[in-house]
Amino acid sequence: MTLRANRRTEGFTNAIQEHGYKAVEPGDLVVHSMDAFAGAIGVSDSRGKMSPVVGIYETPHGDSRFYSYFLRACASSGYIESLAKGIRERSTSFDRKSLASIDFPDIPIDEQRRIADFLDDQVGRIDRLIDCRRLQCELLLESASARIEEVFSQFQGRRALKHLGGMITSGPRGWGDLVDYEGVRPFIRITNLPSRGIELELDQLLRVTPPDSVEASRAQVLEGDIMISITASIGDVALVPANMAGAAFSQHVARFRAHDRRDAEWIAWALQTNMMKSALTNDAQGGTKMGLSLADIRGIRVPDVAPRDREEVARRCQHIFDAAKQTALACTLSEKLLEERKRSLTTAAVTGAIEVTTPRASVGTWDLDEVAVSRPNPIYQRAEDAL
Repeated sequence: MTLRANRRTEGFTNAIQEHGYKAVEPGDLVVHSMDAFAGAIGVSDSRGKMSPVVGIYETPHGDSRFYSYFLRACASSGYIESLAKGIRERSTSFDRKSLASIDFPDIPIDEQRRIADFLDDQVGRIDRLIDCRRLQCELLLESASARIEEVFSQFQGRRALKHLGGMITSGPRGWGDLVDYEGVRPFIRITNLPSRGIELELDQLLRVTPPDSVEASRAQVLEGDIMISITASIGDVALVPANMAGAAFSQHVARFRAHDRRDAEWIAWALQTNMMKSALTNDAQGGTKMGLSLADIRGIRVPDVAPRDREEVARRCQHIFDAAKQTALACTLSEKLLEERKRSLTTAAVTGAIEVTTPRASVGTWDLDEVAVSRPNPIYQRAEDAL
């Protein structure tokens, strides 16, 4: 855990009066009361102040790094979630009393430090590998975007979108209270539009039961419709597949319907290029909320691909993206395996399943499924006696 300035300063909501904020010192153990179940636990490396939603603890009888690793192991096993007060995720409260009820390993502080040193080294190396995998994935998709842009760069002319389609509209207003998980029709939101590619992302798909009105009919999508984000992540694009025909869509999403449905795929790929996204972003109207108007959508000018080339352009774009995505998925799987490796190594070290002899021991030497327990599991003490 560190100061915002050491990582990033954007993306935070700053309190105006900071009522209840607490001082934190280097070496303090910090536990986020709402997100501890997800592993939001760490050791401060700086002097500063923190929101009242966190608990700050001194550890005069032990190494705060060791306690942090142990609590993260408790979080990954689901134990902390079982102790937290609350009825749903992100409304829990893992408070001081809950923490005090946990039994910590009662081992000498020198051994705690040796375990913490080992994990600092090994977890740090795993985290660097994870960062490399994430960067590799990002670069693969960036490269695919650049190659797709090259496909369209050979077409010099430009044509306004309004000349290629006859229906451009946004979703109905006032349906927010009608959206849930049990509605009659799928409901397409900005969340479902990908930042790359043109395939709808359906893992967070909600549903809606529309009112009996003309607007309910207008808000239905057909196969081949192109969905465009007009607020928030402006310019994200998706093509509606056959199994999503009949879905409704949000007021923050515009629908474009090509005159010739055979043109939908290449138009979607053209809109997804960085060049077109930049054009859409530049057309967005400012103010307190950035957004595109339907007139902006109608006026956007895409490469004028000759009819004889359109099917081939769409095929080439899909092939480029599919190849990059397949490799990126392998990187993502590797990242998940590394995260699991980190959790397993942490749990094994803090519970005594492996003997930690040197802080530079290689992470590759531990087979966590087969390693023999080289020393008895430690005696446990109450957290209230350790903190």
